[in-house]
Amino acid sequence: MNYFTLFVGRLYFDQILDKNDVRILLYQYLDETFFKNFYDYVLGSRIKPLINHDNGFLKKYPCRKPTIEEKMQYVKWRGILEAAESVQGIPFLSKTNMPDAVAAYRHFMEGSGTTRDVKFERYFRDDPSGRHTFRTICMEVRDAAYKFYMSNYNGLDASFNFTSRVKKAKNESNLDVLSNTRIYPHPVTENWTKTLGVFSFWVECRVDVSCIDKIPHFQLELSIHVEDMYNFNPYQVDIATGIKDEENGVFEITGLARQYLNVGIAKGVLKWKGRPMFASAPYPKSNLGS
Repeated sequence: MNYFTLFVGRLYFDQILDKNDVRILLYQYLDETFFKNFYDYVLGSRIKPLINHDNGFLKKYPCRKPTIEEKMQYVKWRGILEAAESVQGIPFLSKTNMPDAVAAYRHFMEGSGTTRDVKFERYFRDDPSGRHTFRTICMEVRDAAYKFYMSNYNGLDASFNFTSRVKKAKNESNLDVLSNTRIYPHPVTENWTKTLGVFSFWVECRVDVSCIDKIPHFQLELSIHVEDMYNFNPYQVDIATGIKDEENGVFEITGLARQYLNVGIAKGVLKWKGRPMFASAPYPKSNLGS
């Protein structure tokens, strides 16, 4: 007997149930509804999908030279950046646990515009939304791997790949598990809200299956490819401070700073046998780097 929290539509149950009861209830009710709604995985390898990114202030305003006042404003924000960098890691002070946000902002302010590699494993480890997203992806890929195997290789040893469509972590409410809202929630820590905000990702999986005594044993190598355009947007404000994006957006259109692309890959390995339990994907800390 095990303790499970089950969610079906808008109904929530906290019960002591046998694993088989959980399996039967969830798969019978959700197989044709929940999984088809957002499990957009395709068997086989694929090239990197096209991801459309927003263009921040450059979409609305033409490029121009900065005024003296804007240059002075840039110097002010460089000072704010350097002050934030100097207090990182110091206990008992505010704004001291934002290493990723500070590094991302420095790359913006230095004005090269070059693509930047980010250790997204830290997001999936340290941010509550990141952990939720990682568990959701683990649940999805285990179910998808099992279904691909049963549909194409049932009873055999097999190796295959599958990939997802482009998905997006965004700021919408997650009240209904069947509605595909906030399945992948917006970051909640200030560090990752400032580093990423709304971001896109896609999933790539390599699966090896050994069928032993008619029971498939799975090993799945998971790669989560993340992309985000770091910039500022008209009419938006910083979630934590309320500072208007236009304070920094003007640096984009004057060339004092440049938007750029954050990219990275988070990897993990999942192992299980037989049909996976719904919503039981663990967070594999041992498979994620620091």
